[in-house]
Amino acid sequence: MQRLSHLAYIALGVVANEQPCTAYAVMRLFQSSSSSYFSGSAGAIYPLLKRLEATGLVKAKSSKAGSRPRRHYTLTAAGRSALKGWLCAPISKEDVDFTVDLLRARVFFFEDLSKRDRLKFVANARQLLEERIENEKARVSALSGAADRFERLATKSAIIADQGRLKWLNMLEREFSK
Repeated sequence: MQRLSHLAYIALGVVANEQPCTAYAVMRLFQSSSSSYFSGSAGAIYPLLKRLEATGLVKAKSSKAGSRPRRHYTLTAAGRSALKGWLCAPISKEDVDFTVDLLRARVFFFEDLSKRDRLKFVANARQLLEERIENEKARVSALSGAADRFERLATKSAIIADQGRLKWLNMLEREFSK
């Protein structure tokens, strides 16, 4: 079998945790996630689940909800094996280095911005990050059951990362205020 993308493995994990679930439910989980590194769009998730079904990693059962057909996905034994293989595989340098941060990416090109525009960027980013952290904290509080343990831990990681980004924004503000 060909190597799957990180998005495919994560989708396998979502199906494993939520099964049986629709592609729409998978898409909504991606969209509500505190991680924005992978697309949760219908244009990414629906074709991905069809590819996973074609390779035998998930199976779908059709049903009707009103006039609309629905496909409910579950993980196959091969899908569970692939997911476990990914989870147990040694962490690669690529996995550690994968830190897309669109705020940081913009700062590389601030040379031509005025002091005012740089500070405006910082203020806007700070406000949004503070809101995000509050939402993440509320999510952690809402996750109370034993089944939510790992989602709680992953969300706490997002909070810590975002608090680090806030510290970095404070450093930028001091630098840009000079």
